[in-house]
Amino acid sequence: MINSVMSLLPINTVIQTRAEPVLTYQHEIVPYLKESNAYGNIYFSRYFEWQGMCREMWFCECIFPNMFEIKGALVTKFAHNDYEQELFPFQKIICLLNSANVRRTSFELMFRFYSRDTNQLVARGTQKIGLVDTNSKRPIKIPTEILEKIRRYAMNK
Repeated sequence: MINSVMSLLPINTVIQTRAEPVLTYQHEIVPYLKESNAYGNIYFSRYFEWQGMCREMWFCECIFPNMFEIKGALVTKFAHNDYEQELFPFQKIICLLNSANVRRTSFELMFRFYSRDTNQLVARGTQKIGLVDTNSKRPIKIPTEILEKIRRYAMNK
């Protein structure tokens, strides 16, 4: 699960846990009116969509530019989100992403959503991602060069 101490750090904190600092990916999100309910707060399902958007941008920008060239398919095996406070339309959000528990065939992603204006944590979530063979649907090894890049974002190794 998410380390509670790490979630309390300011957004731009560099985490030093070994010789080189852990990288943290940042993605900005702006929810619109159509993403809210009659009370004006943002639908809970949007957080899962934001996890996916942030994951895909991180993978494309930082790990491997063309996901479709990877032998196999990346699949979400698990997703979870905890809500800390309500969000409203046009309240800018910063999503921070780190990896964890990086293995040969899978890894976890940790998401922390902060209000850009207040730096307050509004939600946190996790996903477990695996690489599977497209024909057999069985787990396969993630290529070493991709694993090395994913580990650069790992909060634990």
